[in-house]
Amino acid sequence: MKLAVAITISALLLIIVIALPSAHPQIPAAREVVSPSAYVSLEPVARNSNFQLAVVLKIRPSFHINARKPSAEYLIPTDLRPTLPTGFKSAGEIAYPPGELKTFAFFQNSSERVPG
Repeated sequence: MKLAVAITISALLLIIVIALPSAHPQIPAAREVVSPSAYVSLEPVARNSNFQLAVVLKIRPSFHINARKPSAEYLIPTDLRPTLPTGFKSAGEIAYPPGELKTFAFFQNSSERVPG
C-alpha cells in the first residue's frame, strides 16, 4: 500500500514538473525575429538602367535591432550587406533610416538607438 502511494505521489510530482513552463525560454532564431522584404523602384528593370532597391525589415513585437549608428560603442550596428547577382553593379552607398532613442526594461540606466 505504501509503495502504491509513493508511486502515485511520484507520478503526480512528475506531471506537475513537466507541466510547469521552462525557466529558460528558448531564444528564437534570427529569421523568426526579423523578416526582410525587398521593393524595386522599376519593374521590370531594363538592361543597363538605374533603379533603387528598398529593404524593409519587419521586426517581431517585443524585439528590436540597433540602428546603423547605435548610441553606445558596445551596441552592434545593423549592417545590410547585399549579394548582387552576376552583372549587377552597386552604384552607391546604402542609406539607412535615422534611429530613434528608446528605453528598454532590461537596460534601465540608458537609452538605446534603434531604427525608426
